[in-house]
Amino acid sequence: MASPSPLSYDYRHSPQFWDVVTQTVCLTVSTGFVAMRLYSKFHITKAPGWDDWTCCLAWFGLIGYVVLAFEADRHGSGVHQWEVDASDLREFSKLANASQILYGPLIFLTKLSIFLLYVRVFAPSAKCNPFWFIQVLIGLNFLFYLADTIVKICECTPRARIWDKNVPGHCINVNIPILVTSIVNVVSDLMMLLMPIRCVWRLQIPVRQKIGISAIFAAGIFGCIASIMRLVVSIGNSDTPDKTYDWFPEFLWTTAEITSGIVASSLPALPSFYRHTSQKAKALLMSISTGSLATFMKKSASASNASRARQSISRHPWHSALDRSGSNLVSGSDWEMGEVGPFHGTCYTTTEATAERDGERGFHLNVDGLRVGEECGPRAGILKIVEVDVESGPG
Repeated sequence: MASPSPLSYDYRHSPQFWDVVTQTVCLTVSTGFVAMRLYSKFHITKAPGWDDWTCCLAWFGLIGYVVLAFEADRHGSGVHQWEVDASDLREFSKLANASQILYGPLIFLTKLSIFLLYVRVFAPSAKCNPFWFIQVLIGLNFLFYLADTIVKICECTPRARIWDKNVPGHCINVNIPILVTSIVNVVSDLMMLLMPIRCVWRLQIPVRQKIGISAIFAAGIFGCIASIMRLVVSIGNSDTPDKTYDWFPEFLWTTAEITSGIVASSLPALPSFYRHTSQKAKALLMSISTGSLATFMKKSASASNASRARQSISRHPWHSALDRSGSNLVSGSDWEMGEVGPFHGTCYTTTEATAERDGERGFHLNVDGLRVGEECGPRAGILKIVEVDVESGPG
């Protein structure tokens, strides 16, 4: 009888390829969206909420889960159980149980972030029916994942039997609670996907806006897909004897599910971030192009001044609100702001120029300069807003 071939321990030094790809992509994407969300909430809108803090906690939990997944690779994850050393098999069982215990709080924090976002957007008042519906969902999810976590902790009595079957005691079939958890996740994810879309389509806004807003919340469909795939894997592993190999896809789909939840809860912050960064990018491009055309502007300055001096001033008068002398501007002529004193320091201002109809006299020119952080209501006439980003050193 031939002796069994010696075990290969290559898995201890080479993580599984698909695990590296999945964990790297998911962690990179989630980190980017969390950073975008925090920048938007703290720097742009300056209105952070509890949904942002719970999203950060979920992101930290995801980092912990990724560490467990990579550590499990060093102890046989993704390798057939009969090719794994007994010592590695014990360590894998410990890590698998730790990941299952972490999963309950992690998925709850992810969903809590989404629920709190829904409360802030769709049900800010306790008088709204959606407010209480969301509160009930939060309570049910909390109780379920708390019970699920307790079951995973008490999988075996004593706990040492989880990784050492020679220890006297008894264990439950852990695949059953994993299967139940996967079913609950699919149902709750579908409810979380449909609820905001229903609320959006009940709003009195144009259809194009409804479609755009619904598309943002529809990103949760990726979480539903990950939950369904995790359910399929759980059903296939309900009675598997090859845990190290068959449980490997669960690590991947769990990471994808958590990442999808973090992305879905962060996407509503994307429009304000996009507007802010696009304006900054346009201002930067304008400053670069202005600097490259500085020589041309200097050469054309004298010709422009001469042309303005020759313009006729015999048309209907224009009145300047900043002109203290009572002199009038005329239609078709140019109007220039007076020189100001030297500026020291750094500021970001908005200069606003509005031409409004002024009864019988034609148009009334109103220049309201240096309005910082002030919003203006709609006006009749011609509105021109110039944003000036001024930076100067001390002295």
